[in-house]
Amino acid sequence: MPRLSTVFWTALTAGVLVFLGIHEWTARKQQAAQEAAAELRLQDTQRAIDALVASTGAVADWKAIICSPENKSSVLTAELQQVLLRDDNRPLLVTGNLEDMSDDNGQHVIEMSSDLCRNATLSVQATADSEQAKTVLSHRSERVAYLAMAVRVTSVQKQQANSAKAGTDGSDEGDNLEDVFVVRGQSMQIISTGWEGFRLDIHNQMNMQRQAPRTN
Repeated sequence: MPRLSTVFWTALTAGVLVFLGIHEWTARKQQAAQEAAAELRLQDTQRAIDALVASTGAVADWKAIICSPENKSSVLTAELQQVLLRDDNRPLLVTGNLEDMSDDNGQHVIEMSSDLCRNATLSVQATADSEQAKTVLSHRSERVAYLAMAVRVTSVQKQQANSAKAGTDGSDEGDNLEDVFVVRGQSMQIISTGWEGFRLDIHNQMNMQRQAPRTN
């Protein structure tokens, strides 16, 4: 009996180890497949944005000027006007979260928020045609309503700084006020990029931070 008991427990232990090994291998394989699929969706989204830029002639790298590592102070309205109001009338690529869409005298107005840098955010308010409005509405139920827009900017205006919210302990958090700039214009083309578009923006922001020179 002792020998049979030893054989039984040895076999049981080996079986459990094999089961755990197969389970871990399967989990890793599934995770690798999910990561590969996510990477493919990211690449597809980037290609869609590249196609939008190519078809509209939109300026895609304008943020590099505003968000240059040499610029440490708050963003000035004049800086944005100099970059966004173009003499050649080219649109600019703007990405961000859908905030609202409305009708103004039969004209659709799409509003989106776009993080900039240096504690500044853009509130983009762009007129759009019916086809663009349908694009926005058809993707409204997505987990993240993130958009990429080629917008021809007509005006830039600084909005009054957001009021700081008091902390839960009653403290004032007013040291981190955010500058909001209202950017108005006409949408030339718009696509829904969803969660992948948000991930791309985070990736690009991290790249800009990595490229910033370090000070001793």
